[in-house]
Amino acid sequence: MIPPGRGRWLVFAIGWMLLIFWFSGQSYLPSAPEHWLDFLLKKSAHAGAYALLWYFWYRASHRPLLALVVTLLYALTDEVHQTFVAGRNGWWVDVVIDAVGAVGALLLVRFWLGQRTGFRRGQSLDQNIAE
Repeated sequence: MIPPGRGRWLVFAIGWMLLIFWFSGQSYLPSAPEHWLDFLLKKSAHAGAYALLWYFWYRASHRPLLALVVTLLYALTDEVHQTFVAGRNGWWVDVVIDAVGAVGALLLVRFWLGQRTGFRRGQSLDQNIAE
């Protein structure tokens, strides 16, 4: 059961997963004119999308490692999904980039909480969160 006030975050997480699934199902995505710029924009979007997915799952569960596991499993299934889409392919490097985004979000939240609440090593991320 989801504690009161966290249901909206669950809706955001599932909605975001559906949006990622929709984008992954597209045979063609617009490209930047320069290859290096296209690569940079698409990989940055990967990292950002999965950072946000981690954050939504974290807010829904208040369990950072559970949110990370769910996010990384979804990243893996997203790449498998792309292998079935014409014109797309799954790439393990994208899972690594997604993981970097999710772990980056976890570290940013941890840093932000530390700045705000005096978060110390060994403390739970959720100890000082006020709903």
